[in-house]
Amino acid sequence: MAVQTGFSAGDIGLLFSQDGHSVAVILRGEPWAYISHTENRGYSKGLSLDGPFGHPWDQEEFDRLFERGV
Repeated sequence: MAVQTGFSAGDIGLLFSQDGHSVAVILRGEPWAYISHTENRGYSKGLSLDGPFGHPWDQEEFDRLFERGV
């Protein structure tokens, strides 16, 4: 599990999918984690293996949910 330190509240943002059912956490302008409405657990760049905290980052799924590069 990754811990992010040394940033202010202004460095954190949220990005909602167009349908509003999925949300991503943006840290310093970069997507870091997201929750998909189709999964019970989220995805994070801070995870390297599936586990009780979620799934490792899936760029294709992120792009599909948030309509980036589609």
